[in-house]
Amino acid sequence: MFCHEVWEYDNEKYEVTLVDFKTVCPACSDVIHFGNAQVRGVENEAFEHLMKINDMSSEEASDVIDTAYKIWELQNEHEWTIKISEELVFFNFPILENIDFGENRDLSDVNDC
Repeated sequence: MFCHEVWEYDNEKYEVTLVDFKTVCPACSDVIHFGNAQVRGVENEAFEHLMKINDMSSEEASDVIDTAYKIWELQNEHEWTIKISEELVFFNFPILENIDFGENRDLSDVNDC
């Protein structure tokens, strides 16, 4: 099993916020990270899994992948601010409760861990 990050994108402000984590099987991870599956030579297996878990035709699965790549290309034309949701911080990392992140929780300038 893999831990997968769940992100929310604000395509107007160019902000991406980490909002959750979820567990996915290795085959689903390959679907989610299809480009990585291609690099590793397992894109056919990932494609088949995408069709199976979503009851899709080959054409529908191809459309989903093509759309995902188009979105990825558009999003990569901009610099993004990375944020973490307040709920995620306080639920998963209670040691951080006493840190003043400020109002916007912008983590892009954090240099020390």
